[in-house]
Amino acid sequence: MKLTALAPLLALSLVACTATKDDSGDTAGGGTPVIQNLIGSCGGDAPGSTCTWEVEADASIGTAELQLVETGDPSFEAGCTASSTSGGLVCGVWSEFHDDFELITNDNSYGGDSKAINLTLKDDFRDQVNNESTLFDNAKIGSQLTAMFTIYDSTGAYADCVVAGHNPSFFSEVCANTSR
Repeated sequence: MKLTALAPLLALSLVACTATKDDSGDTAGGGTPVIQNLIGSCGGDAPGSTCTWEVEADASIGTAELQLVETGDPSFEAGCTASSTSGGLVCGVWSEFHDDFELITNDNSYGGDSKAINLTLKDDFRDQVNNESTLFDNAKIGSQLTAMFTIYDSTGAYADCVVAGHNPSFFSEVCANTSR
């Protein structure tokens, strides 16, 4: 799997940097499709800017989900893990859940689907709405952020997941496929 621009999660500028990890032996989901590439970028750091998250797979993706948790925040409860989060306060920090990804192409360079979600950057947690907006500006807090992508096949069956960022063990109960 190739991880592209997952913030200082993996190093991101305002437009996008790249980091890669070979995931050719991935068996995390054991299914098809398999996540091949992740992309996270923000078009600026001011409220109102657009942050885009994209997942690329080697086959058709049914549903894509993204969970974001600021595990590097000083108020994160040490040793806390979660199987999943639907957004809001988790382990003393803010989390987000997004699953309204749109198909970008059904013929990416891996032979499958690419799906993305655009989120408007907000500066107050009271204004953040899942599938519409985000508090997490990758360029500013990427080194504190943990992200888990999960994809399902066209029948709705679980296919694959990948965790990247600050504290991959946070999601270890549900996804063993990590990239640091």
